[in-house]
Amino acid sequence: MTTWCVGVCTYNRLAYTQACLRTLPVDGRVVVLDMGSTDGTRAWLETWRREDSAQDRRVILSAINEDCGGAWRRLVPETDGASVVVTLDNDMVTTAPWGPMVEAVFDADPSIGAISLRDNPKRRDAQYGPPRPARDVGGVSVVRVARVFSAVAYRGDVFRACIAQTIKPFLDVEGSKRVRQAGYTLARIYPGPCEHRQDYEEDTEHLDYYAALIDRHRHGAGGHPRRAARASVWREIRSLEGAVC
Repeated sequence: MTTWCVGVCTYNRLAYTQACLRTLPVDGRVVVLDMGSTDGTRAWLETWRREDSAQDRRVILSAINEDCGGAWRRLVPETDGASVVVTLDNDMVTTAPWGPMVEAVFDADPSIGAISLRDNPKRRDAQYGPPRPARDVGGVSVVRVARVFSAVAYRGDVFRACIAQTIKPFLDVEGSKRVRQAGYTLARIYPGPCEHRQDYEEDTEHLDYYAALIDRHRHGAGGHPRRAARASVWREIRSLEGAVC
């Protein structure tokens, strides 16, 4: 029997967090890791945590924004006993019943260590290029990939072994690399309406945040007086990701 632990990383955007948590399609432990929200998210999360005593709901508060990398490292101790760990950005609305699909893939192919739950194949293909050929795994159409991100289901033991070791800010890249180094493959499935509520290319708050991350990565903890221009942020991020891979 699959035991689930779902981790959700939040930073402001309360309406997105509410939609994400209210539409989770699986039962199990839910851990919300807030990275310093200032928009009322923290007060709402305390109410959310208490409103359903039958579900294991946990909230972890960070004084600073440690990005998803910091959030998932904090999540590791909370996943004890979970056979599947799912990590979500708070702008993911996951109404599709992807739980049975994840179970079927993990049961059918023990070599797969993590599964990316993707939303819109046409938009993603336009952004990242055409996908590799799909194959049937446990009755689910699966594409093999080199990286998983945003909405990811990990085997519990893989998550605990690999993610706890990550140290770099762009955790999806390094985490994916560590899963592969542990001898597992990565996969992508398209379960249906599992969508980003916000395109980060148009999200100025997060572009500013990632620009600051780039400055710290290139120039140390003190950053650099010249902030990366928004138009070049995503080129810089992908360049850094390539170096990590």
